[in-house]
Amino acid sequence: MRSTRLLRAALIVWGVWELLNAVLATFLPRWGASMVSWAPRYGWNSDIFAMSAQYGMGMFLLGFVYLLVATDPRRYRVFVWVAVAEQAVGIGIGFYGTFALQTISAPQLVAVTVINIVIGTIFVLVRPRETAAQRTSEVTTAREAATAKRTPEVTAAREPAATKRAPEIAAALEST
Repeated sequence: MRSTRLLRAALIVWGVWELLNAVLATFLPRWGASMVSWAPRYGWNSDIFAMSAQYGMGMFLLGFVYLLVATDPRRYRVFVWVAVAEQAVGIGIGFYGTFALQTISAPQLVAVTVINIVIGTIFVLVRPRETAAQRTSEVTTAREAATAKRTPEVTAAREPAATKRAPEIAAALEST
């Protein structure tokens, strides 16, 4: 239970951070970039502004997903892996930005990588685990649903009304 509260708090903090990051990237990209000491290598142009806006839109989506997952971490436990994957992608983008594009300095890369590793590790360690009872319950529910599809009562209930009344309709047509 304690880990669920910790996960909920981490998801809320990270979701709010993502939304703040999204607002800055989408609407105030120069200001947001300056807050983290980043500047485009070749200056600000329309392509950089468009890229920043697209990045911001992705952050809006992730922020809302994290806040949704925070409402019920056990129910949405598989979405915690989205947060972990985001951290891994962030590390990859940091390395790409440092070595291929040369837009991120080595100290920034170290800072981003450490932050991503810490956040990703927190999400992995406190994520809700699926219990054997939950797995058994899901399997049982799936079996019951499959069995229910094959029973005569269910089949009859699913038939359209015209099909059920076919004998009546045939008798009425014969009598005319």
